[in-house]
Amino acid sequence: MSIIKPNFEGFGHPLYPLSNGPDDEPISAILNEAKHVFEWHKEGLWNSEYKDGFASLLVPYIRSHPKLIRQVLNLDQRVFSMVVYRAVELEKGVGAEAKLSPVTPS
Repeated sequence: MSIIKPNFEGFGHPLYPLSNGPDDEPISAILNEAKHVFEWHKEGLWNSEYKDGFASLLVPYIRSHPKLIRQVLNLDQRVFSMVVYRAVELEKGVGAEAKLSPVTPS
């Protein structure tokens, strides 16, 4: 799996009040960029590598804020749900390809 370097600049908005603290901005940036990649790069750029990458970025936040899973799912965004479900799988080590650090933030 190659390393993806997402560009979070400008993706912090909309800001979702998920952790009720300073983690809201980075969590929102991860979710917003994942949605952007899914919606605007349909020419094949949304593959398991990208989903795993964004999901792995959420894992530390899920560990810190266990209620984050339900809060993200309550946003009722398809992409957000896919990413958070994959983050849960990665955290539990589900799947032979489960890795926790395929993405290096820029």
